[in-house]
Amino acid sequence: MANPNITANTIRSIQTKISMELTPIRNEEDYQEALNKLETVFDAKKGTPEGDYLEILSILIDQYENDHFPIRLPDPGEAI
Repeated sequence: MANPNITANTIRSIQTKISMELTPIRNEEDYQEALNKLETVFDAKKGTPEGDYLEILSILIDQYENDHFPIRLPDPGEAI
């Protein structure tokens, strides 16, 4: 679930400070680009603009992965 404390102004501020644009992930190319961006801010501290960017980007990536790479439960026979 998205953090309700993250506003559009916060997103714009983060984009300006770290010079990275957030856009929806619509295809494999966008997904790979998002993963590359994630690497650049992976160690960002929570509560910093970079940390906020990391949080938002992670939400976008998670949603894309859930939609395109769902993890299905195994067949009960296979699970045994």
